[in-house]
Amino acid sequence: MKIPQKQQGKDWKDGGWSEGDFHVWVTNDQTGEIIDPYFKEHEGLCAVNRLDINQPVYRPWRNQSKLLEERLGKYMPHIPEVVQHFAVPKYRCCVQNALAWIRAKPERQETHSIVIGSMGWKNKYEPGYWFEWG
Repeated sequence: MKIPQKQQGKDWKDGGWSEGDFHVWVTNDQTGEIIDPYFKEHEGLCAVNRLDINQPVYRPWRNQSKLLEERLGKYMPHIPEVVQHFAVPKYRCCVQNALAWIRAKPERQETHSIVIGSMGWKNKYEPGYWFEWG
């Protein structure tokens, strides 16, 4: 069995290592506040990997419009259904959660942006970060 080698020279700002390896959140354009739902599953993830759950880390990627179009495009014709079905955020559905939040109130589209990138937490006992998505 051949073990694939990690891609060399890939900059994290260009996107995830695989098609599904990314995270999407909402940012307030004026304040920079990040809107991203908290899930109970994050506690176990942080405990196992020795991460500080109180110190999430977000890194937006380059080419936002291109990447967002690729990841969000298939949901755009179904916005009413997405808003209704994801009124209560669901774990591992960051694209739908962000779309539902920003589209639930039309004024949010003027003051907030959907962002794609990497998300994780600061390591608890050593320097550095763990990026769970992206």
